[in-house]
Amino acid sequence: MLRQEAAYICRLADVTLERAINEGEGYRTVAQWRKAHESFWSSPEFIAELDDPDFRLDDDTVVVCERFELIQRL
Repeated sequence: MLRQEAAYICRLADVTLERAINEGEGYRTVAQWRKAHESFWSSPEFIAELDDPDFRLDDDTVVVCERFELIQRL
């Protein structure tokens, strides 16, 4: 079970190294984090779900960042 501790929005270009590392996916640089997320957000499946074929990522794309605390393993 998780409890949300914090949520904030920021520009894609403003994601920090701390955010990338804290995601817990093994990213050691912001560039690694961004490459993986851009790949997902640019995938045909994601674009289809958005129903916006003109969607493009850039430094000003707004992302939602959340931090959770593990409070119980189920």
